[in-house]
Amino acid sequence: MMWTLWKLLSPSIPLSLLSRLFTSIAHGLFLASFLVAFCFYMGWVKRWLWLFAENELTKLTNGTPVTIGSLEYDLLKGNATATNVVLHQPQREEWKWDSPLLARIGRIHAEVNVPNLLYQILVSLLWTFQPPGSEPQSSIEVYTVLIWDAQVFIERRQYVFNFYLLDKTL
Repeated sequence: MMWTLWKLLSPSIPLSLLSRLFTSIAHGLFLASFLVAFCFYMGWVKRWLWLFAENELTKLTNGTPVTIGSLEYDLLKGNATATNVVLHQPQREEWKWDSPLLARIGRIHAEVNVPNLLYQILVSLLWTFQPPGSEPQSSIEVYTVLIWDAQVFIERRQYVFNFYLLDKTL
């Protein structure tokens, strides 16, 4: 009886549990890092960030489709450069706009707050499993935006300019 009580209170049992727990955590971290590295190698992370950027720009422009021709980024520095960015005409069929585009930007360079951006991406990933209509407000801190070779096509129909439709409050 005394021997079993001593065995239960011996420090070797917690150490074995801790070593088993540490080994499990190390295996999990190894598998997660391998998965992330594999996704980077296959280009899936770049394509997902590309779609994330297009979706966020579409949300900012009141549902107006935005397409990006190419996207280069450096997550460590917080730099992103997009080329051939096209802002399509909002509600083109309803308003019968002449031009299919609202704007075309040859090149745009942005510097962002990386921890905030990664947090927003994580929230966006986790929020996909929530019911629609209950999306959290997202804010991405952008420090610098440089635009080269911009073409803007402004039209007016019945006292409404086409760029007015980008604002949700109007």
